[in-house]
Amino acid sequence: MNEDDDLLLKDVKAGLPDAFERVFERYYKSLTIEAYHLLGDAMEGEDVVQNIFIELWDKKYYEHITVSLRSYLRTSLRNKCLTRLSQGSTHSRHLDAYTLQTEMIYHNDRLERSELALEMEIVINKLPPQRMHAFELVYLQQKKYKEAAEEMGITTNSLKTHLKLAVKAFREKFLNNH
Repeated sequence: MNEDDDLLLKDVKAGLPDAFERVFERYYKSLTIEAYHLLGDAMEGEDVVQNIFIELWDKKYYEHITVSLRSYLRTSLRNKCLTRLSQGSTHSRHLDAYTLQTEMIYHNDRLERSELALEMEIVINKLPPQRMHAFELVYLQQKKYKEAAEEMGITTNSLKTHLKLAVKAFREKFLNNH
């Protein structure tokens, strides 16, 4: 053990008021630099180092140190950084799996919508011309009944009859086949 570390650790164990502060001042900067190099993230490195000091003090880990203070702190740092990295890679794997699953759902949804649109187009194209025109005006162009009827040159009731029969064709196709 380094003589200064040995004395500093003795002071911490004895409960001297400024001893822990001296440990912090002596090692904080070098530990945060090492954590940054291990983790590649300065903020995360600082969090790890601060947690080491908090645990050292709150959980009184200093009472059980049998190696040099420097060795203890560096070993703690490496262990915590490795834990963070493994948690990060696990998180990353979960995120990748979720992203893949979401993309597959989106792709399948797009495929289903595409297939549905194709089937709807087939049903629309099988409608008689006036019924198809009525359907397009009201449901696709979203015109009001009166406006669509005037454009087609028929009464509103006739338009409603065409729409009712068009909707019936869709129901038959999609409720009976799916």
